[in-house]
Amino acid sequence: MRLVVLAAVGASLAAFAQERPDESAMFGSDSTATDAGVENDGGARPNEDQMFGGGDDTRPDGGAELGPATHDRDQEQLSGPGLKSLFDTGESKVDWLKIGGLLYLRGTAAWGLKQDPKDWAVTNPDLMDLYVDARPNDSVRGFALGRLTYDPTQPSGGTSAFGTPNPQNPAVNLDQLWLRFDIEHLVFLTVGRQKVKWGTGRLWQPTDFLNTVKRDPLQPFDLRLGVNAVKVHVPVEKLGWNFYGYGLLDNNGPANTLGKLGGGVRGEFVLGPAELGLDGAWVDGRRPRYGVDLSAALGPVDVYADVAFRSGADFIVYNPNPGASLSDPTSAFTPKRLSGTVVQATGGVAYAFNYTEKNTLTVGVEYFYNRPGATNPIQYLPGLYTGNFTFFYNGQNYVGVFASAVGIPEFTWITLNLTNLLNLSDPSGIVRFDAFFRVLTYLQFEVFVAANYGAKGGEFRFGGNFPAVDTGNGQTVGPFNVPYPVASAGLGLRLSL
Repeated sequence: MRLVVLAAVGASLAAFAQERPDESAMFGSDSTATDAGVENDGGARPNEDQMFGGGDDTRPDGGAELGPATHDRDQEQLSGPGLKSLFDTGESKVDWLKIGGLLYLRGTAAWGLKQDPKDWAVTNPDLMDLYVDARPNDSVRGFALGRLTYDPTQPSGGTSAFGTPNPQNPAVNLDQLWLRFDIEHLVFLTVGRQKVKWGTGRLWQPTDFLNTVKRDPLQPFDLRLGVNAVKVHVPVEKLGWNFYGYGLLDNNGPANTLGKLGGGVRGEFVLGPAELGLDGAWVDGRRPRYGVDLSAALGPVDVYADVAFRSGADFIVYNPNPGASLSDPTSAFTPKRLSGTVVQATGGVAYAFNYTEKNTLTVGVEYFYNRPGATNPIQYLPGLYTGNFTFFYNGQNYVGVFASAVGIPEFTWITLNLTNLLNLSDPSGIVRFDAFFRVLTYLQFEVFVAANYGAKGGEFRFGGNFPAVDTGNGQTVGPFNVPYPVASAGLGLRLSL
């Protein structure tokens, strides 16, 4: 963990937002946008939420789809009447190759407690995605997406104040590279680096086992790279059920021998007005993980819940000794590995209603229980020095409240989001207001303002003077000073290429 990240923690924490809303829903596009995994026969641009980080089941307001599925996405994209093989007939599909991408430029400033404005932390994280989407016929599709990231305010290489290596800057990464096809329109396969997301939570996803990195809710959309896997999908159309199997190639490091290959399974069952998901993941070097998720529409209210069952041996908690203080942030704690089965669970409700004849407002609340999380802010220190400080998963109890208006009266090209997130274990919190403006056909302007509140030293007001610590391998980390975050703001420009 780099010192500059902690110094800019206000800006990072204040970046909290829902996944980016679907552009056609936000701005009333006349074209039919489809996701990166759905056939786009009308020649419309692929949906950017899927290509650039959205889940397979996002709503226009950026949250997870809560109601039961009415059809299967892969079945819809890969099957249908009158399919012909262009390889056999020699025919050409019109516009079978699409090239495009995304250019996203951002700037943020963070105000720390008792800081002179000239010392406020600034960041300029820029991003560019480029994709190639090939569909020579209706049963075969290939997709590749590369990502370039660059922040001129950050160092490149070397070692941070915490003893961890700084990432390369600029950096080039492969986000997606997959081939999709079907067998007799009964079994559907996706092979390669692909987007996968399990669970129904809007703010927390404890059952999203296949991604090794937690989704960062601080970003306007999911910036995690894809998962290297072989996905086999078997739909049962008559019942509306879906079964998935995954062969994992790098879930715990590169699987360069057969024994290191991992696997996962997931079943989705439509039961009346509800949809039930059951899943599990098994990876060499990690203990099995199991999850259950449920979503349902109860009248005008959507409810959802995710429950993850993990082995307690996966988690180490640091209990402070009597008199523990910042002056001795390692030896003042007694590490303890948990035992038995550990539960992590999130659940919430969302309600969408028309406040005018044409305008809808969505409001909701979500609670997250994280059994391995800290109950005292001082317990964050060992994780800070060991690189296990994971924002939004540090505490034991959280609650989030959100509201979203996709299009406002007389200004359908404006979307507004308000989010308040509170760590009940600190307690500390952050409230953030976002506005998205579609100014041109493919250009969007974004702005946010945020404020941090609560106890000093809490997760969302994390700061203080930290002493140097010998990590035990001959390397000393620190000392350093992190200002307590007070407020932050930022601007963004997003161009669809």
